Amino acid sequence: MTFYHIVTAGLKIILVMYLSLSLSSCSQKTEANLTIISCIDQDGEILTGTAEVRINGVLHEIDCSAVNTISYKIAGDRIPLQFSGGEMPGYVLISPSETLPIGESGLEVELGFRSTANMIEIVINTCLDDNELPVDDVLKFTVDDKTYNINCPDGKRIFVEKDQSESDRGIEYAVAGEGFRYSGDGSISFREDQKQYYLTLMVESVANLSINNAPDAYTVALKNENENRTLFFEGQDYFEGLPTGRYLLEIEAEGFETLSETIELVRGDNAITFVSAPVIATGIINFDIIPETANVSVTSIATGEEFPVQSNDQSLALPVGDYSWTADADDYKSESGQIELRRGESNLNITLQPIEVMGELVVAVRPANANISVRNTSNNQIIQPGTNELLQLTPGVYEYDIELAGFNSRTGTVEIRPGSASSITATLSEVSILSFIDDMQQARSITDASRLLRSKPAQAPGLSAENRLRYHNELYRLAVILYEGGDIRDAVNVFEYLVSEDNANFQARLALGNHLVRSASNLNELTEAREFIRPMFGSMRFNYPPNDRQRVELTARYFYALSYYEQIRLTTDTDRMGVVARQAISQLRDVHARFSEVDNLSSDLQNYKNDTLNLIQVVEADILFGIN
Repeated sequence: MTFYHIVTAGLKIILVMYLSLSLSSCSQKTEANLTIISCIDQDGEILTGTAEVRINGVLHEIDCSAVNTISYKIAGDRIPLQFSGGEMPGYVLISPSETLPIGESGLEVELGFRSTANMIEIVINTCLDDNELPVDDVLKFTVDDKTYNINCPDGKRIFVEKDQSESDRGIEYAVAGEGFRYSGDGSISFREDQKQYYLTLMVESVANLSINNAPDAYTVALKNENENRTLFFEGQDYFEGLPTGRYLLEIEAEGFETLSETIELVRGDNAITFVSAPVIATGIINFDIIPETANVSVTSIATGEEFPVQSNDQSLALPVGDYSWTADADDYKSESGQIELRRGESNLNITLQPIEVMGELVVAVRPANANISVRNTSNNQIIQPGTNELLQLTPGVYEYDIELAGFNSRTGTVEIRPGSASSITATLSEVSILSFIDDMQQARSITDASRLLRSKPAQAPGLSAENRLRYHNELYRLAVILYEGGDIRDAVNVFEYLVSEDNANFQARLALGNHLVRSASNLNELTEAREFIRPMFGSMRFNYPPNDRQRVELTARYFYALSYYEQIRLTTDTDRMGVVARQAISQLRDVHARFSEVDNLSSDLQNYKNDTLNLIQVVEADILFGIN
């Protein structure tokens, strides 16, 4: 790459020159030699090409690839020196200044070039503080992400690139320095044809403040007398960037007197030491007590000191801290609690609740093992006392329910009055089978069915076959009411009883099993139906008559296989549908094979066998036409 291509791309070029001078007198013009050793770029690489050096108005062309010696006349101890482009038009000297001091031993300098086509020169003359006095410090001037050290007395020239696509360029800049900050708008704008801008930096002096020996928790208020505004801080012991001047400083800390003094903040670091006498901070508790005659006592948790509150006290001043309190009064329930007292006022509202006068309830029931339930109608609280028990109850109306299997139940209400005694006295009458059958015939709801089953009488000996059949049929009807009402557990218990009570009534259990399978609304209910049917085949745990055993087992197995067919209807997981269908076919084929092993099937079993074959065909067709 040639020197021309590099500099036209906007790179910074550094010329390293050695100035060899021979001086005989500082007051006469003297012949001097300027030796240019080489030209290097910003990375220290040696470059080739041509450039021009103008000394005292005379233009000299140099070859950067060779050593150049220029002779010229000088007068005094400064050389007017300028650099321009030559074969690199559009480049000017940016550093050092236009004249160079000359010493007896000569001078070595570093020079750089930049393109003037898109450059603006910012000439910083000086820096003034908030009193418009010259600043002697070195400030940092940041523009276009580059920072320059500005020696305020001497100023500085800064070149900033300008975007050709913009008609004018707004330049943002920032100034910072030890003890100063910029107070202007921080931007300047150039015209399209403008190449130079003169700038005076206006800065304001700032101060830093340290607070020594500060307590753990405190607040600081700083009021600037010049700006008439107050700054508030919490728990902060160092502040920087504050405008210089006079401040009213206030420091508040819990347990100390407020420190208040006027301070003068000068540019740079300032420090004060917190010195304040500790005080016992107090707060006020305002009381609102019902009833007014209550005895209230407040106790310090830290010291254990007790502060009684008189009945006419509206408030109490105490040291800040945590307190416990108690309150009591005749005919009222005692109360207690805690309060956190801080500076200022706190409110303590205490309302004692009257002690309710209880009433008594005596329970005397026969037989003594009867189940008794007493319910408070106001809050639905249920109590289950034993017979001959004395209860202390809240006044109100109560409902009671007395039950015992084999006895007629009793219900009613009793009112409990304050300070009075009431009673529940009852002797249950034993239920006869015939009257129980009559009551069961009237049952129409799950509530009636549950109530009757809880009072089911023990079997009376010598019951006729006709009444025994009526009894079992009504129990079966109650079980259906319970099942349809959602009480499946009690329904199953009834059928368990029917089977164990009378082996001939296995038909009722089969009917319920069929009902459970066909009416299942989800897979869980279908699983419960299978568990209900399973004991009726395989290892028979029921003592069925030998003539009925085969019919029971085949029927139960049919209903069991039917449950797998019903599972297809209830399965929502399409990915498992094929697996479920194949399980159903396996169960149905197994049952059909068992039917085929028996000769002379009864009409109902023959119907089940035919239905099994139809179901197999239906499932096979479903698999063929879409179930995977």
